[in-house]
Amino acid sequence: MAALLGLGITVRLFNLTNPPFDFHPTRQLHSAMIARGMYYARASDAPEWRREMAVRQWQGREVVEPRILETIVAWGYLLAGGEELWIARLLSSAFWVLGGIPLFLLARSLSSFWGGAAGLSFYLFLPFAVEASRSFQPDPLMVALLCLGIWALHRWVEADAPGWRLTVFVGLVASLAPLVKAVAFLPLLAGLAGMLLARPRAISRLRDPRMWVLGILIVLPAAVYYARAMFLTHEITATGRFIPALLGQIRFYLDWQEFVMRLMGFGAILAAALGTLILVGVPRGLLLGLWVGYFIYGLLFPHHITTHNYYNLPLVPIAALGMAPVAGQIAGRMAAIPHTRMWRLMRFIVVAALLGFAVRAARGVVAARDYRPEVGYWEYLGNLLEHRSDLVFLSHDYGYRLMYYGWVTGGAWVGQADLNLGELLGETPGFSTGDMIERLSGHSFFVVTLLGELDAQPALKAYLYDTFPVAEQGDDFVIFDLRPPAQAPP
Repeated sequence: MAALLGLGITVRLFNLTNPPFDFHPTRQLHSAMIARGMYYARASDAPEWRREMAVRQWQGREVVEPRILETIVAWGYLLAGGEELWIARLLSSAFWVLGGIPLFLLARSLSSFWGGAAGLSFYLFLPFAVEASRSFQPDPLMVALLCLGIWALHRWVEADAPGWRLTVFVGLVASLAPLVKAVAFLPLLAGLAGMLLARPRAISRLRDPRMWVLGILIVLPAAVYYARAMFLTHEITATGRFIPALLGQIRFYLDWQEFVMRLMGFGAILAAALGTLILVGVPRGLLLGLWVGYFIYGLLFPHHITTHNYYNLPLVPIAALGMAPVAGQIAGRMAAIPHTRMWRLMRFIVVAALLGFAVRAARGVVAARDYRPEVGYWEYLGNLLEHRSDLVFLSHDYGYRLMYYGWVTGGAWVGQADLNLGELLGETPGFSTGDMIERLSGHSFFVVTLLGELDAQPALKAYLYDTFPVAEQGDDFVIFDLRPPAQAPP
């Protein structure tokens, strides 16, 4: 196990200083701006204009979940003496790899040592998981704590007579993942329910007050935080991610299935499903509960589960646990073959080759592209815009690349994908001239780096070109001057 964990962290160290454009840059740069603002608010030697801009960017970001990872990264910046984004990559990678420890222990208890090793290898070296686990967002930490919580709950259910001390401890451990990201409580509670229902005298166990205290402890910290953030401080508002209209469309379920197959591979999902079926008793109840929890989670976020691949990260440990019994059965059959020297050599070669292929594929994803040269482009635009804070963007990742590396801030104009999502939510598509006048009022420049998006909104394009002068233009950007003539330079 130690060798696998060492390989798991090593493969994630390649291209460590690559800018966060490789995997959902909008989400990563969201966290990066929060962490930078926290850091600059405490950094005593930073230029004042940078401190003000960093804090403004931090405070302008939407609160989505507790900013636990961002706070840890900000303290990492202070210890390192500067803002180093690789610290976030390193921490996310370390959290994910450490989550492999409870995953291995649980997979081993469900099958065998070799079954646990196979599940751990899938968890560590699946290319999708490698790429996602290096990202600056709370999901890698959430999944690692989800593995820890599932392992703890399994130990609690398997205990003959769990006492109150163990109940409280397990409840608090299992509550960590939902506190990082609230969606984790779905597989946790569903897995717990599956295990309890699979035990003899399940009804009497459901009447046990310790079980209800355990369930309450799992959701209580996250519930307190979100209740406070939504109803007292109003930091979080409803985001419209639940779209009931999609649930009645066959296309949604087909898209979901195809999306998962691309991320995980058909063989892995088949092995995980077979492994779930060959288990019996509490282990089968656990796996069935985890699958049900993931399915309910997908129904609650039907748009994102088929468009944002990181929403499927909780499926990685579920699939890893599911395939462990199959791998354990295969290893058991192989162990029954007479142990000749040639057979041991062949077995070693096959295992080493499979592991080598997995590591090579994982490294290929990490080192696929170098985004460092792109940083200069955004710095150039930021200098061109004089690091202003009154801009409107129709730019990559809602303007986050320009904001982060160009040291500017402003508001994002809605792109075509969000207009389409708005239609699903019943909103009127597009903007009238009056809407555009109101939205652009009080801003100095409209920055476009997504020229195709501008072409996709012909009314906006015509209004900008007919109403405002072009301040600067290049092959891949155009900047409109929104200021009244009296404020614009001669």
